[in-house]
Amino acid sequence: MTLPTIHLLSTDQYPSLIEQLARYHQPSSSQMLGWFLQTGHSSIDTLGRAKVYSTHPDPTFLPTDEPVVIMINSFHRLQVYVSTEPLLDNCGSISDTMKKHAVDRDWASEKVPRYCDGNDSIQSLYKRSVEVLESALLQLTNEWPDNEILLHGISIMWQPLLNVLYDVVSYNPCHLFCKPAEIVETGLGSPYTISKIDPDDLKIVVEKNKILYDSEYVKDCFRISTAMRYNGELVAWGYTHRDITIGGLHVLPEYRRRNLASVVVRDLCNKQAQFLLDVGPHADTVKYYVQGFVELSNVGSASLFERLGFEKSGLGTAWTVIVPRKQA
Repeated sequence: MTLPTIHLLSTDQYPSLIEQLARYHQPSSSQMLGWFLQTGHSSIDTLGRAKVYSTHPDPTFLPTDEPVVIMINSFHRLQVYVSTEPLLDNCGSISDTMKKHAVDRDWASEKVPRYCDGNDSIQSLYKRSVEVLESALLQLTNEWPDNEILLHGISIMWQPLLNVLYDVVSYNPCHLFCKPAEIVETGLGSPYTISKIDPDDLKIVVEKNKILYDSEYVKDCFRISTAMRYNGELVAWGYTHRDITIGGLHVLPEYRRRNLASVVVRDLCNKQAQFLLDVGPHADTVKYYVQGFVELSNVGSASLFERLGFEKSGLGTAWTVIVPRKQA
């Protein structure tokens, strides 16, 4: 198998790639697709600032049965998508070994573990995909020796490879929850008011976040957001990340167990769905998805998303910080 060279895509090629991701790769591709669709709308990013690479020079070539790797380089933050992920996500029976390793955070130094029980063709596809991804990653990350690199929302199926190639500084695995983008009733009215998060709320939203994001980034996420207030006080909220995923979901402790989180998620998803239907190509015929991530250990939040009609997609997604190993 000849391993491909990575190609830098021009911004003129993005629309063709977006169409492929939208038509044939959702929901596996929805996070990367969301990043592309928000480009030009986000105030913290501009078209062409990040660099987009592919292992194939033609962005219209993105088959699900042959691996093509897309990588978005945003200054030591990499988003990675492999075109075979839809088939691998839906192979039928992801092996217990893969599921156990994902939870235990221990991959036993296997670059290509058994991925799917009883399906040799899927295992062969997984192996070929790992080989292409390995080549693509090394071509790019070898440019950054000794630097930490955040792999942003990479499928957990590629974590065994990462553990073999790099020193892993941190690994945060999450369930990926998806559901079709549509407008639904939010429920729950008076005495609560629903609006967007106000810039004046920035301090409390940043402080209550589990992850300490940069304030300017969080403020930009308020463009598509939901705020619930009681007598003018902010009591529950959620916002939209750069890649159109649900973020910052929080309810003040004294207002919990009142169904506020469900209302926030429904309202926020309505706003995200409207954005996707407004800017996504061929939205009249292409099904788009809203999505959220829940840490594997967070049973309560997982139950919330399931009650709201979300379904888990694939093995899950991880935020992994790596450091390239020094060459001997």
